[in-house]
Amino acid sequence: MRGRAVLGSVVVMLARFAVMAAVAWLAGSLGWYAGLVVNAVLSLMALALVHRRGLWGRLGGVRPPSRLALLWLIPFGLDIALWVVPHGLQGKAPGFLPWAATLLLVGLNEELFVRGVVLDLLESAYTRVMAVVLSSCLFGLQHLSNLVLTDRGTLDVLENVLLSGVHGLAYAAFMVRFRWIWPLVVVHGIADFVKVLAARPLPDVAIVAEHVGLLALAVALLVTGRRRASTDDDDAVPVAVA
Repeated sequence: MRGRAVLGSVVVMLARFAVMAAVAWLAGSLGWYAGLVVNAVLSLMALALVHRRGLWGRLGGVRPPSRLALLWLIPFGLDIALWVVPHGLQGKAPGFLPWAATLLLVGLNEELFVRGVVLDLLESAYTRVMAVVLSSCLFGLQHLSNLVLTDRGTLDVLENVLLSGVHGLAYAAFMVRFRWIWPLVVVHGIADFVKVLAARPLPDVAIVAEHVGLLALAVALLVTGRRRASTDDDDAVPVAVA
């Protein structure tokens, strides 16, 4: 059972990479916009896979937000703010809107693939904590594709693998705690957007502190999640609707 869950997860990630590489090659003549096309195709693929596996309810569906879940999103917002304050963002070709659209699609397809399909597969065979760890490792390792699809150096890519894995831990911990994927899609897209367009990158010491904070956030989410039943009165209280 566990072997099948891991194998299925790896197959899903390899299929994503294969489609990414194929579409990138076919759309290569579009220049920068090839990335937009690639992520649009991957998003459609992810949506189709989630639908086929009947995961919409498990991923949150149209569930109303809870106050508690919204509070736990604050640290993710602070993480984003680190990259914006005090120097702000700088424009890059082809402009803010194409970048925003592309990176939101990145957030959509990566969350549906990893915190949706892969995490669900792993949870069918492992404890929640182990499923979170394994899915985060796969999320980090998928960034090895940058060795093939970009001209980034090996050390840069390996650093990205490690840091992405840490982000994946926090995202997956939120997912198993609240079963609400849509804020993760938005947070993921915005986080990528501000990091790509930040006027100045964070110094190394700030990046280390940022990821230590994300690790602490992941642990806190997992610990509090184990203390509650899967459905809790606090979690179920919706934000007031007029």
